[in-house]
Amino acid sequence: MRRLAFALIALAGCRAPAPPARPSRPMHALFVGSSVTQRHFIPGIVGALAAAAGERPFAYDWVIKGGTILDVLWPEAEPMIARGGWDVIALQDRNVELLEQPDRAREVASRYGERIRAVGARGVYYQKYEFRHQPGTQARIDDATVAATGAAGLTVAWIGRAWQRVRRARPDLALFEDDEHPTPTGAYLIGCVFYATIYGKSPVGLPAAVDAAGPGGKTGERVEVAPDVARLLQEAAASAARP
Repeated sequence: MRRLAFALIALAGCRAPAPPARPSRPMHALFVGSSVTQRHFIPGIVGALAAAAGERPFAYDWVIKGGTILDVLWPEAEPMIARGGWDVIALQDRNVELLEQPDRAREVASRYGERIRAVGARGVYYQKYEFRHQPGTQARIDDATVAATGAAGLTVAWIGRAWQRVRRARPDLALFEDDEHPTPTGAYLIGCVFYATIYGKSPVGLPAAVDAAGPGGKTGERVEVAPDVARLLQEAAASAARP
């Protein structure tokens, strides 16, 4: 009996180890927009936050051209969208379109939305913040965003909403690098809103310093804010992203 017990123990010790868990399939995202999206590798910030939170890996590409509207980007973006394999496609139009051509912005968003649905992806629309040289325009931007996304079936990433909350709470924080583009602090806030919108999770408690990769995993840049500032930005993003 004792020999049988020892034999069983030995057999158990020789059992092959369990196979390692298969990594989650990456979430593939495409960002279409201007240099406002490109600055400080905002999609890379989303990916770094997701990695820190233990979420699905985030892999992205982009169609970016400075100072360009979605309508002009369509000939380059449409074949990329049609290629398929995307989980999320994020769209960013320029404020000038939303403020001066809201009907065209709505038509363009609908065109993109139809193509995005055709490939089975989720469309996310970047709600812009009012630029520093255009004070008092946020309400009009919001109205144009709601009209465009409602017709196109797109989810809104409420970045302008979060931006306004942070400006009210900490007017001393430098969110603008110039009249339009975000500083690393502003980019971190935008990344938090996209993270909350795409993953449906709060960014509160995630690292204040992240290594934002470029498209295809290329070298990007390190984005770092003070811990107390990160908490403020994370809370603003989480609040803005709630339904």
